[in-house]
Amino acid sequence: YEEAEKEYREAIRINPNDAGAHNNLGALLANLNHYEEAEKEFREAIRINPNYAEAHYNLGVLLQNLKRYEEVEKEYREAIRINPNYAEAHNNLGILLKNLKRYEEAEKEYREAIRINPNDAEAHNNLGILLKNLKRYEEAEKEYKEAIRINPNLAEAHANLGILYLQQGKINDAQKELEIAHELFLDQCRFNDANNVLKILQTI
Repeated sequence: YEEAEKEYREAIRINPNDAGAHNNLGALLANLNHYEEAEKEFREAIRINPNYAEAHYNLGVLLQNLKRYEEVEKEYREAIRINPNYAEAHNNLGILLKNLKRYEEAEKEYREAIRINPNDAEAHNNLGILLKNLKRYEEAEKEYKEAIRINPNLAEAHANLGILYLQQGKINDAQKELEIAHELFLDQCRFNDANNVLKILQTI
């Protein structure tokens, strides 16, 4: 990280109007949890190039971590205005809208992300979560299965499908999916998640 940070700062010293270098430095600082500095760099990239979709998106992700939701929505929508086919921005906007309980808008964003990139397993999983919340269980199951088909290692999708099966009384199917989720979470060193799944398995 130090080496990369030095390089980006050097690029900015040579050319203070290098929007890409400001954006890259911002992304690096955000990864290091230096949020205030990162925000400054993203905003500088946008000041230099207001139509820099990726900088708007990165700023949105940062602001989402800081729970500044109104600003987040503005940045994601700006990224999408500049690049309507920005699948990640549609997906993240969907997550934001779901958390704000604006379900209809969230569904629209997830479906747009999937239209742009049908193989986006996370968008299928996110849409599944939303549909389950709306009690559209068959559609939710279809989305979870599609997420797993695309990425068999997506532990969340296995866990979500397992929980859905459990609620429907499909005990064997539930156990199978939850066991897969548990293994995957362990493989990915996500011990909290693995533990949560284990607790559910112990109730079966």
